[in-house]
Formats: sequence, structure tokens, C-alpha cells
Amino acid sequence: MKKYFFIILMAATFLFSFRLAADVYYLPHIHTTSDVWETYLVVDPVLSGGSYYKLTLYDDSGNVTATRTGTVASNTELRISLRPLGGTCGMFVTKGYPVRVRLAYVAKDSSGGGTAEFPLETELSRQLLLTLSNYYDKLNWSGFALFNGSDRDVSIEAKGMKDGDVVITKSFDMKAHSKVVDYFDHFFNLSSFTDIDSVVFSTDYPALTGIVISGKDNDKLLFSASRNTNPAQSINNEEFFDGFVFPVALARLSPDEYFTLSFHDNSEYLRKVYGQSFGEFNLGTHLWGEDLLASSDGQNLLVVGTNDSGKFVVRKISQAGETLWETEVGDVANYSTDVDDANIVGQAINGSVIVAFHDNSQNQGVIKVLNETTGAVTFTKTDLASSAKFYSAFVYNGNVGLAFVYESGSKYLFQFLFIDKNGNQVKQIVGNSPVSPDRANVMFNVFGNGDYIYACFGANLSDGSPIVFTSFSVYAMAVPYSDTDFTNATILPLPNQFLPKGSKVFSGLSQSFSTDADESWIIITSPLYIDLFSSKYIINMKNQLPLSIYNFCDLPYRVRGVCDVMGMFLIEAEQLQWIGSSTFRTKLIEKTLIGNNLLSF
Repeated sequence: MKKYFFIILMAATFLFSFRLAADVYYLPHIHTTSDVWETYLVVDPVLSGGSYYKLTLYDDSGNVTATRTGTVASNTELRISLRPLGGTCGMFVTKGYPVRVRLAYVAKDSSGGGTAEFPLETELSRQLLLTLSNYYDKLNWSGFALFNGSDRDVSIEAKGMKDGDVVITKSFDMKAHSKVVDYFDHFFNLSSFTDIDSVVFSTDYPALTGIVISGKDNDKLLFSASRNTNPAQSINNEEFFDGFVFPVALARLSPDEYFTLSFHDNSEYLRKVYGQSFGEFNLGTHLWGEDLLASSDGQNLLVVGTNDSGKFVVRKISQAGETLWETEVGDVANYSTDVDDANIVGQAINGSVIVAFHDNSQNQGVIKVLNETTGAVTFTKTDLASSAKFYSAFVYNGNVGLAFVYESGSKYLFQFLFIDKNGNQVKQIVGNSPVSPDRANVMFNVFGNGDYIYACFGANLSDGSPIVFTSFSVYAMAVPYSDTDFTNATILPLPNQFLPKGSKVFSGLSQSFSTDADESWIIITSPLYIDLFSSKYIINMKNQLPLSIYNFCDLPYRVRGVCDVMGMFLIEAEQLQWIGSSTFRTKLIEKTLIGNNLLSF
């Protein structure tokens, strides 16, 4: 199995830092309900250089109402009137030289002529403090705007405070990119806004920003920005273990809980990752996890792997490691030297668990659907190529996509197969030249975004690609979902990148990598053997297709898992360290980096 292949390395630790010149500014409130107020976006260059920008506006429900792109010229203020664009909140993304971004409100002279500006926030919070202006004798109203600037729906608890005590609470939900705007007294059903002096909005995911607006009619205005009360949102954890430790996979539960598997001291452990520490739960000696998945409701975990009886198994466990059910689904080739014989992939979707593997006893590629509540097998699909081996499972457009390779003559063909929660085939995309590898043991990581299926794969191709011994070249690929084969695939080779068979690749899209295109693509490759470095690649995207290598670097340890959440990457890695002439230890590394600090090592 994969866990037994290793070479000891005495690794030297060094620090590598890379800053991406991209910033996101959040617009919590644009006044659109009357023409008394006009709202402007004001952007000032800080240095003598221009910047690209993209403005996206949403309505209160999170629907996009307008997008606008352009440049901020050197030493020239950019002022955009927002009310005619129809949105009530939004995001402003820049890349290039630094800028200062403000929202400006101007009332008509006939209504009082009030004018105010405030700078925009560049970070989202899990716990947000809004403080009311306490000039109660000079104000006759006080309200707020709360913006969910993240790309996911969140549940929120609001606590109204007075002199340090909670006087009222309220819970509600917010959709991605949506906004809540209200007067404090109306929102909490208070007799007066003076009944509270601050409000704390809490959720389980960095999603929130906002402002307080108070005034007397329209001629006296006070603005105060929100304050993040929980700034330590990143994870930076290092733990040491004697001897070898095998970390496997990485899973995220709703909305901000992270778990991984690790094998040490002759047992498999579930690790719950906290800010600077972890909790461990022993899963026993009869389970070798190949992957860790979140249940479709985000409340429990699923381990897909093998047991010591030579069976592929699926086990559902609680967040405390308690086994809820376990189901054997197929046979493993235990004594083969093929590193992919223990390969099983899966995803949970809409109450079903879909797993795919090569069943050794049947010499057949198999897909099975399990009831997520009971673990019972509800559907089996075996009409696949006998040589089919599965490498990746992903959720796309309400279905599960499976990436696998099967033998055809002297070649191995790629195939993406999409099935629904009941196991019915929805679509397939079949590979052909130039993506027909000469050897099996292909590396794969696949995901869907927009109209494309993206893949990072490693393969030995007979197209003149350089091959070093048994190493495979690494490629990025985008395939239109509407296609039935790979004829229109865009393929980009990663230069001078060769990995041994059995290595892993990770990939993802994040707006934090904005260049002059909307998004860029990150790929992290991790070799099977510990004596080889992992690598990080950022690929420039143009029209949602791989265009060129934007940046890359080598990492001084093996990456074993990557979780991409709205520009925040949680990375799990391992590094062997000598502590004597004949003894060593393993350092497990768990780290998240957010925004401009993303992937700074």
C-alpha cells in the first residue's frame, strides 16, 4: 500500500515568502432606496503606478446586479457613482500598485446635505463588533449594514449589549454575498436604539463585515466601521512524533472544523485541527484510511480505505471518532507492488455515499452507492472497463464526477464519468490524444468550475515529453463540460516537474490569485518519496483556461492535504528530522494562510 513507500530525509527548514499583489475591498452598504442619497466608490492610487480592478455588485439577496472592470490610472482618483448600477453591496478587487478605497455618501442639499466617507475593510470576520455612537441627545436614529462577503451561506447569532451585558439575542441566516440593513431598534424590536450600546454578530466562518450609520435626520451623520473581535483566524500548528507518521487526507466540516487522518503508534487516528493545537481520536488497528470525506450534511465524516482483511471499506464516524457504521464494498490486491492497488475514491452527496475502486476479486472497475444514514449498498455499477482504476472524485453541478484511467491497446485512456446520487450515469467525457498516457499509475486531481472541468494530472505521454527514469510529467488541463471527449482540452505542461508514480497532486481556484484575469489556479504536487520536495504552482487563467505559469516554488516538506476555502488554504504536511545518529522524528505541519499571506512559508 502507499503508506509503506518512503525514504528517510534529513530536511532543512527554511522560510519562503511570496506576496500576491491582489486586494479585496468589501462594500457593505450602497444606498439605493431613494434619490436623496448618492453613494460613490472613491479610489486613490497610493504610489505612482496603475492598478487593474474588478467591481462586483450584489442585491440584498446575493444576486449579481453588475460587474465592471478597468484600471486606476497613476496619480488619478477614480470615482464611480454606484446607485445607477443597482447593487446594494459588493466587492472591489484590485491588482497592481496599492490604492486607498472609500465609500462616500452625499445627500441632496434640500434634505440636509449630509456628507460622509469611510475606508473599506479588506478582511472578513467570524465575530464582528458594531458599536453605536452614544451621542444620544444629538441623534434620532441609528442603523447598521451587515454584509456576508463570503461565497457561502452562514448562520448568525446577534447579541445586543448594554454596559457589557447581553440584553437581547437574535439568530438568522444570510446567503452568500447578501446584506442585512436595518435600524437597531426595529431589528431587535426595542423601544429605542439607546437600549443597547453595541452588537456582536457571530458565525462559524470568516464571512462578515459592516458599518454603523447614525444621525439626526440627514444633516448630522456618524459612521463607525465594524471591528473583528477574533483576529486569529489562521491555523499554525506543528507537532512532533517519534519515528514515522503517515498523515492522510484533509476534510472540512461545516462551517470551520478541519480533520485529518494520521497513522502512528500502530493505530489510525482522527485529528481535529484547532488554531494552535489538535485533538486526537483513536480509530483502532483495523482501518487504513486512503481518504477522509465530509458527510453530505457536513456533520460527520467518512473514511474510505482498506481493512486488514483485504477489503475496501467505507466507515462513517462522528467528529469524536465514534464509528456509526462500516461497510465492506470490495477486494484489495494486498500483495501487489502496484502502488494504486489500495486506491479508492468517494464523495457524499444528497444522502448518498458514492465510492469507486478496482475490485481485485472481479478484476473489474466498480462504482457503489451507499445509503449515508445506514451504510447499506443501494446500487452497484460494474459495466466498466476491467482495467479501470479511479483517481479522483468531485462534486459538480449536483452530481459526482469520477476521474479514472483504463487500458486500451498500448495506451491508457482518461475518462470523466458523472453520476447522480442514485448511481445513474449523467455524462461521460472520454480521453484521446494527446492525453493518452503510456503507463498506468496516473496522478489525478479534478474539480469543476463554471463551464469547465479542470484537472491536474501526471502521466508518461508519447508526445516527446521528457521522462526521467519512471517519473511522470505533470500537466494542467481544462475540458469544456459540454464536450464528449478531450478534443478541445487546453493542456499546459508544468516545466521541469517530474514526479514518481504514486505521487499526489492538489489543485484549486481562488480569487485571491487575481492577475489581469478573474482568477488563477494553484497546483501543489507532492511526491511519493520523502526525499523529494513538494512544489507549488500558480497558473494564470485567461477566459477560465490555463494560460501560463504565474509563479512556482519548491516546498521543504511533503504536502499530504490541501483545503481551499475562499482564498484560505489549509495545508497538511510532514517533514522528517534527525534527532540523533540513528533516530528521527516526524513533524506534522498544519497551517492556513489567508488573503495576501496566502501560501507564505
